[in-house]
Amino acid sequence: MTREWLRVRPVWIIWYAVLLHITWGCLLLASGVPYGATALHVYQWVPRVLLAAVLFAASGLAMWGVTRRRPSWQGLASLLPQQAIMTFSAYAAVVAVAVAHYGDGVPRPRLFILADQVPVLLTMVLHTAAVIEMHAHSPVSTSLRASVGKLDAGSERLRAELAEKADLLWRLGGRPRRD
Repeated sequence: MTREWLRVRPVWIIWYAVLLHITWGCLLLASGVPYGATALHVYQWVPRVLLAAVLFAASGLAMWGVTRRRPSWQGLASLLPQQAIMTFSAYAAVVAVAVAHYGDGVPRPRLFILADQVPVLLTMVLHTAAVIEMHAHSPVSTSLRASVGKLDAGSERLRAELAEKADLLWRLGGRPRRD
């Protein structure tokens, strides 16, 4: 009996992050108030329309990357902007816990803030695990090896052609070639 039904697919957390970032982008388009949230406060220096556009773009790239049939370096690269956004938000959550106040300055006990910010931290950790799971056993390494092999074969061919041309030049010059 197969246990495939027990296997949790890693893509659900990526879709969660897509929906989260689209929601954040929509809220930022409506108002600057969401900058008070600790996960977004780290981006307060970014104009809100620009941040909303970045959140939408990262979501679009992640949607594209997660819907590829086979993992590839392009799919991996398309998930990295979303990963970066979550990493900075998780960093803001850790700082808020360390300094015992939220991004907007409201003081609270560290454990209170930690309890409140755990979802941000877990989302970043689970997203990282999902990206690794999706691409660790992928044909990316095989295709990279094949590409390096092609480059190596091409360089060997060029080296042989250059050696032939050098021999011809030495013969035309009447001097014996020194190796």
